[in-house]
Amino acid sequence: MNNFQIEIKNPYTRSQRHSTFVYLLNGFAMVGIGAFTQLLGNTHWIKTVFHPPVISVAVLSSGVLVYGIALLLAVFFRNKQWLQNPGIAKWVRIFCIVANLKVAIIFLISQWWVPAGISLVMLLAHLFSLYIQQKMTRPLLAVFDTQRITLPASARRSTLEWTEVEHVLLRHGNLTIDCAHNVLYQWTISKHGIENTVAFEAFCREQIELAKPKRVADW
Repeated sequence: MNNFQIEIKNPYTRSQRHSTFVYLLNGFAMVGIGAFTQLLGNTHWIKTVFHPPVISVAVLSSGVLVYGIALLLAVFFRNKQWLQNPGIAKWVRIFCIVANLKVAIIFLISQWWVPAGISLVMLLAHLFSLYIQQKMTRPLLAVFDTQRITLPASARRSTLEWTEVEHVLLRHGNLTIDCAHNVLYQWTISKHGIENTVAFEAFCREQIELAKPKRVADW
C-alpha cells in the first residue's frame, strides 16, 4: 500500500460533561430569573426600584420559567437521547442561543442589568459549546503516503516531511511520530484504526530510509 489513514481519537469528545453542565446552569439560571421577575411583579416595587419591563411581567416571568424548567427536564430525563445526540443537540443548542438572546434583549431594553448579564453569559457559553460540538463531529485523520505525513487538524503543524522523521510507532492504541530535534507527536487512535500494524510500520521505515540521503544533503 502507498497510503495509510489512521483515525485519531477526537479530544473534544471529553467536553460532553461541560456541555451538560451548560444546559443545567442555564436551566437553573432561567428558573431563578423567572421567579425573581415574578416576585418583583408588584407594581410598587417596579416603580420605586426597577424600570417597568417592556412586556407584561406575568408574560415575561412565565416565559422565562417555562424555558428554564424545560431545559432542566431535558437534562434530567432526555440527556442522552437529545442533548448528547449529535443530530438533535445542534438544534437544541441553536434554540438556546436564540432564546437567551431574546431574554437578554428584553431585559436590556427594560434596564434590568443583572438578568440581562446572566442571559448574555449563558448565550456566550452556548456559542462556545456549539463551536466545540462542531469540532466533535469532524473526524481527525493522520495520512501517511510516499510524499509526506499529513497530520490531524488538532496538531500544531499540518504536514511533516519524511526527512524530518526518525521513527513511527503504532502500539497499544497510540500513534507516535519521533522527529529530529527532539520533537515528538503522539495521539490516541480511535477504535477504527488500521488493522495491519506491521505493514504500516514497515511502510514508514521504508519511507524514512528513502528520505535519509535527501536529509543528509539538506544538512
